[in-house]
This record gives sequence, C-alpha cells and structure tokens, in this order.
Amino acid sequence: MLTACYYFLQPEHPHVRDLTEYGRKNAEEHGFELRNEVVVYQTTLVAEAAGTYYFCSTRDLTRIYYENDFLKFTDCPEYKGKHKGVVEVPLKEFVEDVLKISREYLEKYAPVIEKIRFEHGEEPNNYDSLWELYREVEELYEKKFRPENRRA
Repeated sequence: MLTACYYFLQPEHPHVRDLTEYGRKNAEEHGFELRNEVVVYQTTLVAEAAGTYYFCSTRDLTRIYYENDFLKFTDCPEYKGKHKGVVEVPLKEFVEDVLKISREYLEKYAPVIEKIRFEHGEEPNNYDSLWELYREVEELYEKKFRPENRRA
C-alpha cells in the first residue's frame, strides 16, 4: 500500500503512467469498469493468489476495486455475492491511514518478527528500504496536502 501511495502522490511520473496503462488494461480484462482514475496500481493477496486488487486514484479519491476468491466460494450467506466490488476513500485519508499502519508495523511489529526469525536461525530482513519508502511517501504527502510546510 505504501507503493500505491507513492504512485498516487506523483501521477505525472513516467513510470507511474506506464504502470497505470498496464494496470488499467488488466483491470478491464478482469471485468472492472474503471472510471476517471489517474493512477491504477495492481496487486494480489499473496495467500494462494486469493484475490486481485486494483488501488486507483483520482486527484482526491482512492478507489479499491477488489475480487476476493475466498469470498467467491464461501457458503456463508452474509457474504454471498460480495466477493467483487469497489470501495471509495478520500485520497488524503487513505494515505494518512497507510502511513499510520506502516509506521506502526515498522516500529512495533517488525522488531518482534525479526526476533522470532533470529531465534529460528533465519536471516534478518533489511527494513531500510521500507523505511526509505515510508519517508518518501511522508514527504510527498506533506507536499501535496500541507502546502504551508513547503520550503521556499
């Protein structure tokens, strides 16, 4: 989600435009009718390829198009027919939430995971690149949503 935010906050970047063209094509082939999204970022739920998600943004709105294969085959009546859809969130709030949960993960949970990995003889992960991405998204957020913080 940090990567999606990174793209949402710089939609004019050539790499983002290329990625969006590819993602838009895949989303439409997947049966989603995209609207006026500027950026389209595709990802999947890693667990057994259990779902496909398109994180999309306009200039001020995030749309998450989803198809959850676990829900598609559930026998729970309250979830029947709810395996595919779209959720809309204001872009500013989406980025704020992603920054909040990312920071919480990096500060609270990553050290615990690393301790467990170490105890089981596994190599530690390097969280430097994730911290760097977090700081880049935070800076882009400040530029877009808090113009009073811009440096002259």
